[in-house]
Amino acid sequence: MESLAHRLKTLLRPFNPAAEDRVGESLAAPAAELLACAEKLLAAGPAAGKDRDLWCDYLALTRHPDFLTALPDAATRARWAETTFAVCEDIAYTLGDMLDRRVDDQPEHVLFQELAEPGSGSWNYAQVRRRVHSIAALFLQEGPRPELAAGGSRQQDGPRVALLCQNSLGSACCDLACLTSDIFV
Repeated sequence: MESLAHRLKTLLRPFNPAAEDRVGESLAAPAAELLACAEKLLAAGPAAGKDRDLWCDYLALTRHPDFLTALPDAATRARWAETTFAVCEDIAYTLGDMLDRRVDDQPEHVLFQELAEPGSGSWNYAQVRRRVHSIAALFLQEGPRPELAAGGSRQQDGPRVALLCQNSLGSACCDLACLTSDIFV
C-alpha cells in the first residue's frame, strides 16, 4: 500500500506546472498510469486512512487541462471523475479546502472581477478568502458553527442566513462564506 502511495506521488510530478522535465513530452502514458495507480490505491481502502496532502495534490494537479486532455476518451475522463469524487468524500475535501489551496498556489490570481461597481476592480484569491472569513465570522456570531456527523447530517443547528441581493462581489463572498463554513442558506 505504501509503495502505491509513493508511486502515485512520483506519477504526479510530470503534471506539476513547475516540472522542468515535461516540455515536449507526451503526457498520455503518464496520465493513464497515474489514473490506474489512483484507482488501485482507492480500491485498497478509503483514502481517509492515507496521506491527505497526497490526495489534495492529486485533486489539484489532475484538474488541469494538461492532465485531462492527455486522457484518451470520455470514458477514461469519467473514470478520473469517479476517482475525484471518491477522494473528495474519503478525505472530506471541502470548498474551503479548495479555496485555501488556490490561495496557497496562486494568491494573486484574479478570482472575481467587479463590473457593476465602478472603481472596484478585481479581487484575487487571497483577498476573497480574507473577505469570506470576515463575513463567516460575522454570521457565526449569531450561533455556533454547526457540527456535522458522518454523511453530512447536522448534530446541532448553527446560524441560518437568507441572501437577497443582486449579483455582486459582496453576494458571491456571502455565499462562499456560508458554503465554506457550513452555514445554512
